Amino acid sequence: PPQPAATDPYFPSSPQQRNDFAAVNPSVWDLLALKKGETVLEIGCGEGRTAIRLLEMGVCVVGVDTDDAAVWKAKARGVDARVIDGQKLQFKGKFDVVFSVASFHLLQHP
Repeated sequence: PPQPAATDPYFPSSPQQRNDFAAVNPSVWDLLALKKGETVLEIGCGEGRTAIRLLEMGVCVVGVDTDDAAVWKAKARGVDARVIDGQKLQFKGKFDVVFSVASFHLLQHP
């Protein structure tokens, strides 16, 4: 998968900054207006931090990421996480929402 350049101003440089960057502003949840039982595809789910928040809201989540280790950690936390490139999605059916905290800008062909 494409990696951000060291000088990419939109990509935090340290693990702690990336963790803080993944925290979603509460107004985003209001904007999405998700309802219990809706389905969400999270592209770039990482270790599942956002997916867990969505699960706590009663939303059905499938997370995808290209990082095997991160997907393993997300699965260990109870997330339906899969190692899939966000540019090569082949799901049958549909999702109510496709969501990404900080991944779309890394995709060459979103």
